[in-house]
Amino acid sequence: MVFLVREILAEEDLAAWRELAAQRKRIARKKHRRSIRNWLGNKLCGIVNTVFGTLTLCAVVSGGMKAAWAIWGLITMIGGLWIFLATGRYPAREAAYSPRWDSPPSGIVDLSIRAGFFEDGYFAFWDTSGKTRLRYSSILCIWEDKGRFYLFFQDRSPLVLPKRGFVRCIPENFRDFLEWELGRPVERLTNNQGGGLIG
Repeated sequence: MVFLVREILAEEDLAAWRELAAQRKRIARKKHRRSIRNWLGNKLCGIVNTVFGTLTLCAVVSGGMKAAWAIWGLITMIGGLWIFLATGRYPAREAAYSPRWDSPPSGIVDLSIRAGFFEDGYFAFWDTSGKTRLRYSSILCIWEDKGRFYLFFQDRSPLVLPKRGFVRCIPENFRDFLEWELGRPVERLTNNQGGGLIG
């Protein structure tokens, strides 16, 4: 199966891209804050268990508690230490998929896009810089909103494929094809320009 896309990117594509990038940043910030809360909670739990277990063992040694409590104190102390150490380091902020994922190329508006996707493991697209032929493995991730697909790469600007530009094929089949080629799902997003959640 061959998928062909021909379209002129417009201002609405740029606006949708900016909205998705802003949304992605908000989601990343929320995820990072949640990771920090979980990290702090686990560290605190480890400290509390370790202190409680240590105090229990001290009480048993001093004769204030029965010897049977020593087992409970030892388990609690070791478990607390394990939780504290297993929690690891302070969570780092999630890195972006690409160095340019959140800044659309300056030439996106009025840029003519032609692209062909083939079953031989390669795809090609033409823009102002000429023809580019790449393997599907060069795609880091793919976003989809109601009106477009966004293909992200490590060393080049993302490729925007408006669904209105597909020639003699349906975008849903293209999504299935990409998921089969990449072995992972296309990330389906919402945005104000795209008109809500897909799927």
